[in-house]
Amino acid sequence: MNRYPFHYYHAYPPIPNYVFPHRQFLPVNPKMFMDSARKMDPILRDAQILMKRISNSDAFAKKIMIAAQHSNVTEVNRIISQTGIKSKSNIRFNPSGFIVTLSRKDDPTDCCDVELRIRWM
Repeated sequence: MNRYPFHYYHAYPPIPNYVFPHRQFLPVNPKMFMDSARKMDPILRDAQILMKRISNSDAFAKKIMIAAQHSNVTEVNRIISQTGIKSKSNIRFNPSGFIVTLSRKDDPTDCCDVELRIRWM
C-alpha cells in the first residue's frame, strides 16, 4: 500500500539551449608525464617481485598475515624488506586485506607510486 495518497513528482522546466563559451586550454608538454612513467619501471618490478613472493610462498604469506593480525607494522616491514625490493613501502592493513604503496626512495618530487590492495578475507 502506498504511504502517500497522491503521486508526488517534480516537473522540471526544460533546460534552455545553452552554448558553453569556448574554453582556452594550456598547451600540453608531455615531458614530465613521460619522465614519471619512466620512473615507474623499477617500482612496477618491485611490485611484481612482492606479488610473486606472496603468491608462491605459503610460509611468507602466513608470516605477513600473522604479523598484521598482531598489528606489528615493524615486523611486516621487515618481512617485506626481505624480498629485496628497493622501493620505499608504506604498509597498511585491515581485517579484510593488506595495502602496500610502493614509491621511489630517491625521488624528492614524489612523482609516482603504485598502490597494491590484496584481500585476505
